[in-house]
Amino acid sequence: MPLTTLLGGLFLILGSSAATEGDPTCKNGDDCMYDTLKQDLSALFQSKNAQILTASVPANDAPVVTSDQMKVFVRPASQKLAEMNATMTALKALSAATPEVNIVVQGMIDSINTNIKPHIITDHTDTQTLVDTTISTLSTRTTDAVEKKKDADAADNTLVQCYAEQRRLLVDHENGKIEEARLKGEMDNTCSVVALKPKTYAFPPELKKDLTCDFSVGDCTDVRDIRKAEHDKWLNALPVAKDKKSYDDAHAACEAAKLAHENQVASCKTMWSNFVSKNEHCLYALKAQQLAICMFGDSLHYKCETKSDYDTLIRDIDGVTNSDSTSDRAKEWEAVNKLECMLDAFIGGAIFDNAMIAKCTKNETDAKADFELKVGIIDKKTEEYTWLISEANFTCLETAITFSGDKWSVPPQGDLTNHVSSAYTMVTGYEYAFESDVNKAPFDFCVPRSAHATCGDFDCGSESPKPADTKCYVEGGCTTTACCVKVPVCGDHVLDAGEDCDDGNTEADDECPAACVYEADCTAIDPSGFDGQEDFNFHGGASWNTRSGDIRSGNQNSKTSVTQSAVTIPAGTVSLRFQWIYIIGYCRNIYGGQGGGTAPMVRLEIDGQEKWSSSIDLTQGDYYWDTECGENAKTRSPVHEETVAVSGLSGAHSLVWNFEVVERNIHFDIVSMHLCSQA
Repeated sequence: MPLTTLLGGLFLILGSSAATEGDPTCKNGDDCMYDTLKQDLSALFQSKNAQILTASVPANDAPVVTSDQMKVFVRPASQKLAEMNATMTALKALSAATPEVNIVVQGMIDSINTNIKPHIITDHTDTQTLVDTTISTLSTRTTDAVEKKKDADAADNTLVQCYAEQRRLLVDHENGKIEEARLKGEMDNTCSVVALKPKTYAFPPELKKDLTCDFSVGDCTDVRDIRKAEHDKWLNALPVAKDKKSYDDAHAACEAAKLAHENQVASCKTMWSNFVSKNEHCLYALKAQQLAICMFGDSLHYKCETKSDYDTLIRDIDGVTNSDSTSDRAKEWEAVNKLECMLDAFIGGAIFDNAMIAKCTKNETDAKADFELKVGIIDKKTEEYTWLISEANFTCLETAITFSGDKWSVPPQGDLTNHVSSAYTMVTGYEYAFESDVNKAPFDFCVPRSAHATCGDFDCGSESPKPADTKCYVEGGCTTTACCVKVPVCGDHVLDAGEDCDDGNTEADDECPAACVYEADCTAIDPSGFDGQEDFNFHGGASWNTRSGDIRSGNQNSKTSVTQSAVTIPAGTVSLRFQWIYIIGYCRNIYGGQGGGTAPMVRLEIDGQEKWSSSIDLTQGDYYWDTECGENAKTRSPVHEETVAVSGLSGAHSLVWNFEVVERNIHFDIVSMHLCSQA
């Protein structure tokens, strides 16, 4: 029942004629003993009194069942006022206050102040809490969606770079094969020249004449010499040296051509191997990209679901006839205050008439001010909500999402030998269609929330499994990418744990080092008060040859400190590296024999918080005792190196070095200090 209708009927009753049947002088039960009507009314009031004093305001979600068995929503406070309406109907019949009537009326006043008003205030508080928690959830889910969008952007960019690198490798291989074919032809031509074939020198016809010897005149020596001279002249005139050089040159050229071809064949094999390996990397990058995008889509669904909850809540707050309606709550507050005023007046002897109603009715401005003062104003967190649904944080009106903005179209997997670089094409300004319905998959390669599987006991082989309840978001079920911790591989375009960068190769002459880890970028800072010697000087006598700036302790159980104030830590610094030494000496057995002793402690505090501590090892044995005092009586430790995390610190900070020393003659010093941008 609408509260305005209820109160309209209520105040119509209260404002009607004060005349009643029966004796208006009936003031108590005895006076009404012989008046049947008044006895009935008295019993009624007692019953109503018990009802009003014991009944509580119903829960906000309790429906009212009408006479036709229909369930309707009636605000709880309105239901309570309806009970009072029935009692006020009886009051009209009696008109005058009697002891029984006053008890019931006072019960109604008490119920207003202990039941109805607190319920309205609690109702308001609950609504504010609901607004706060909804905005908090929206903020958390918005942050998660924004972070997962960054992850998806990075994964998409990795895939884009991987495909670009894969295409480049395929182009290199294609060009390499062209060069291989060219070198093959060049080799064939070079190795088939005439100079490489056996050389035949034709014997001159004039030298083919017969040799005739007349032994009657001698042994034919002179004739043979003449013929030999002719032959030698011909042989010596042959271009053998020239032809040998031509052969050697041609042979060298052939061997060089063969080597060039062989090298190119090997290079092409390497290129192909690199392409095949990159293809595997890109397959992983594709799965990782899809997983990251699907996880982002799921996160955005949750964020938009919460936005919808908030929007519904605000509509209820601004609307009517619901448990969060500010308008309904304000009318209830105005009504109960008006009713309380009239009941107080009735007990005071006033009669129910229009004048009483007018006196107890606040004007609209005063009623609004009273409600806002005593109940409150709902803070809808409008400014925060507006920021949370800005374009930078996703409005939930998106129908398409841009990640890197680039998208490659690549040939289907299968026989990679059929891949050609011209089939690798990229479009810019690409958007992925986004489905805002939370019951559907956010992107076409994802699965709906209801279909999310979990990794369970997925077999990761040699890789480490992720937790069993890890969700699988991508179409096709759980995969190694979703369920297993990837083994870090430098050069696969995936930024793995322990890598500072990964540009898809292991070359050292580009922006990313060959090992995918940057060398620490460190800047030396002055270790003020230290010089790498024995500046910190703990001993029991005054005879030590102290240096400028030394801190001396002449007593055992000493504790001292040095402060390096206003040490500037640049933004991006993640670690403080320092080297330190200690020196033991000055005529004193520190640990063994005469002295005994407890290990001194060294501590570093930054802005009052301890960042590092160490004890000084005194287990090196006996040291000098009453002999060779002074500079010669000292043992210097090796240099110790420490790294202290200082991530998140920038600007000027105070470094405090504390020394807790039980034994004397311990000298501590900082050799060097560096601030580094890497751990």
